[in-house]
Amino acid sequence: MHQDWELRAKTEAYFAIDSEVHHENAESFYRRGSEIVPKIVDPILSHFAIDPSSMRLLEIGCGMGRLFPGLKNYFATVIGIDVSETMLRKGSESCPVEAEWVHGDGVSLKGVADNSVDYVLTFEVFQHIASEEVLVAYFDEMSRVLRPGCIFQAQMRKGSDSRKQALVRKLPPTAQRAVFFLLRALRKVGFKRAGNIPMTGTIETWLGTEIAPKRAMEIASNVGFVDLVIVDDTIHANEMGYWIAGRLL
Repeated sequence: MHQDWELRAKTEAYFAIDSEVHHENAESFYRRGSEIVPKIVDPILSHFAIDPSSMRLLEIGCGMGRLFPGLKNYFATVIGIDVSETMLRKGSESCPVEAEWVHGDGVSLKGVADNSVDYVLTFEVFQHIASEEVLVAYFDEMSRVLRPGCIFQAQMRKGSDSRKQALVRKLPPTAQRAVFFLLRALRKVGFKRAGNIPMTGTIETWLGTEIAPKRAMEIASNVGFVDLVIVDDTIHANEMGYWIAGRLL
């Protein structure tokens, strides 16, 4: 995970974070992030009837802080943790708002103190994690860093981004890698129909793991979250994802 996202950060950071839009500069990149934030945060804040203006928010997998300008319109403090040192460095240099940046290990929230944040958010990150075991560990870590009674929201993967990706998922691992290398080579020479395939890294850390909403509810409940709710992911096509949110007991 660390190696792949370091490679992506060094070679195609904007695309690795936001593969739906071609960004030529930081202004475009952060403007798009600000447009996304209300779409993903408002439904959860409304559901739990929350005023976040005095809250400390932690974003898991913050990358270059694409969402930070939008999040600062809601939250008093924004903290980001990411496995890639390069993403964090590029973000701290280019992000237009003040934030705290934490280098993570890709399997935990080490570096964030117990009971120290009021809200945890993760978007387009868990959908790339290749191991359910690691996802379970992250839910446990969210319960550790949140204060009692506080909120998390996590975007999860329950399907594929496209029909093409769904077909690739049905192949054995060796065949998946072969197709991945072919499509990546085609995209590198400008063949757009190859799809949103990264030029660097492995297929496992792009495809991630599918987790059914029922299973996500079970994982969250097991580590102490209550008032759990599943919300539609309106950002991604083909019903690829969903949100799970809840309150720490």
